[in-house]
Amino acid sequence: MRPHRNRGLFSNYYLDELLPKEEEFKIPISELKAIFEKVKGIWDRSRFEAINEDQLRKHFLDKVLDYLGWVVDVNAPVPTGEWSKRPDYAFFLNNESLKTAQKGKKDDYFKKVTCIAEAKRLGRPLDRKLKTEADPFEVQNPSLQISRYLWLTGPKWGILTDGKYWRLYERETSKRLDIFYEIDLEDLINLFQSPIKLPLVDISLCQFRKGCP
Repeated sequence: MRPHRNRGLFSNYYLDELLPKEEEFKIPISELKAIFEKVKGIWDRSRFEAINEDQLRKHFLDKVLDYLGWVVDVNAPVPTGEWSKRPDYAFFLNNESLKTAQKGKKDDYFKKVTCIAEAKRLGRPLDRKLKTEADPFEVQNPSLQISRYLWLTGPKWGILTDGKYWRLYERETSKRLDIFYEIDLEDLINLFQSPIKLPLVDISLCQFRKGCP
C-alpha cells in the first residue's frame, strides 16, 4: 500500500520516474531522513485527536513546517473584502520576502507568497460540509475553502491538512475539488521504518518541502 494518493494532479510516471531526477530533489538522503525522524518523533495521534485546530497548529503543524524549511506567516490578509476568513498559513522562501509582504500594501501581500495552507482539526473530513461545527466557516467543505483561498489570493499551490492527511492543490485545477496529491503521514511513519524504503518517503516529503514542487 502506498502512503500517497495521486488524484490526477500529476501523472504517475512523473511522480515515479521524472520527479526524483529533477534538480530540486537532489537533496542529501541524510537531510531528508533527519526531517522524517523529527516529524515522526512528535507525531502523537491519541494526543492530537483530543485537541482543537489551534492547538494542533501550535503543537504539531507549526513545527512540521519549520522542519520542512518554510518561513511562514499566519492569518494572512485576503486581498478583497469579499470574504473575512483568512488562510491559516502563507509560505515564503525567506524572511526578507516575508518582511516585504508585511510592510507593503494589503493587495500586494501575496505577490511573494509561494504557497498557502489551511489547517483542520485531526479527523475532520476534508471533502464535505459538517453542520455540527460551531464556527460557521468550519461548516463548509474544506476542499472548497482551499480552492477559494487560492483564487482569492493568487499563489499556484495550496495545502490542506488535518495533520494526518496532507493534500497539495494547484490553483487552476482546484475548482474541481477532487484533483490533488495527498500523503498519509501516519502511513509514512508506520510503513517506512526501513532505510530500503526511504526513497518513497523522500518523494512524499519533498512534495511539501520548501522549493518543491
